[in-house]
Amino acid sequence: MGIRAWGPLFALLALLAAGLTGVALQYSKPHNEGEPAKVEERNSPIAKPIAQVTTDQGDTKGKDKRAWYESLLEKPTDTLLVFFNGLLALYTWRLYRATSGLFTETAGLREAAENQRIDSLRSIAASELAAKAAQASAEALPIIEGAYVYPVIAGENVAESLSAFQHPDVRTNRLRINFYFKNFGKTPVNILLYRAHLIHLDGPNLRATNIVRFQLVQRATLGAVDHTEPLETEIADFSREEWGSVMSAGSRLYFAGEIRYADIWGNIWQFSFNWEYSPAHGRLVPDNQARIKTE
Repeated sequence: MGIRAWGPLFALLALLAAGLTGVALQYSKPHNEGEPAKVEERNSPIAKPIAQVTTDQGDTKGKDKRAWYESLLEKPTDTLLVFFNGLLALYTWRLYRATSGLFTETAGLREAAENQRIDSLRSIAASELAAKAAQASAEALPIIEGAYVYPVIAGENVAESLSAFQHPDVRTNRLRINFYFKNFGKTPVNILLYRAHLIHLDGPNLRATNIVRFQLVQRATLGAVDHTEPLETEIADFSREEWGSVMSAGSRLYFAGEIRYADIWGNIWQFSFNWEYSPAHGRLVPDNQARIKTE
């Protein structure tokens, strides 16, 4: 930075020195000017130097009295060169004065541009973080504020009906579950389809009528903490033989099904549930699965 700042000044000084040197050479006198010339007489037996004055005193005084500009015209090329160097030095000095602060200003512009570049990079990074945060928030919103629909058993007689088989006179009995679907979320939901059934797997009297296909609910649109109308599933003629199989863990009795619903963001969810009757606990034990986003 120092070399760039002082370079024009050094060039100016060099040009000034060249101009002054030219002027000094223009007006300098020879070292032997005005001294008498020595002439030897070669015909004389003894050569003695004879001093002869080659210049006239009157002429010397006349030259000294000449105007200064007359001497400039004797060598016009040198004079013009000196004037040119002087003008060039003057122009270089003016150029240096005009551009002396250019490097500093340019450095300031470079620093401002660098700071602007850094600010732009920071703004871009902040925008990317904000976009990612917004995307994460949009993705998390259906999870946090979304709808969650689960079955709720309002009443059942499974344990009571199975206990009735302890009397030898009971040959068959009716197993019944009353339930409804409730929205445990914070936003409305639209129930699309559902199926729920009480089924005896691996039992001797497993019939196709025990498996219920998808059905519709009457109250399909549910608000927050709202629920559907009461629903019911049953096995009308559960036999003593089936009871013995369940109690001896030879077969399993389930309240199982699934529900499909859409939230306000257009997402379609599927939730499956599977509650197994436990003879040891004498009740249905829930074994729910995580809901799945299908669309």
